[in-house]
Amino acid sequence: MTAAEHANQRNAVLAGFLGWTLDAFDFFILTLVIDDVERSFGKTRPDIRFALTIAREVHGAGWIVDEPPERGQ
Repeated sequence: MTAAEHANQRNAVLAGFLGWTLDAFDFFILTLVIDDVERSFGKTRPDIRFALTIAREVHGAGWIVDEPPERGQ
């Protein structure tokens, strides 16, 4: 393996890790500003939490819609 290939592999792993980290980070930040979201949209805290719960559940099951299993291959 050349030095350039090694660097490309390292950069790909780093990019994947940072993308995964930022995906979790933005959702966590939303939980910290729930009061501001509540005021901005005129909803109650349970309504906002319910919406966050549904969004998280749908996000986890999204691969079923985007990536159906291969059939017979």
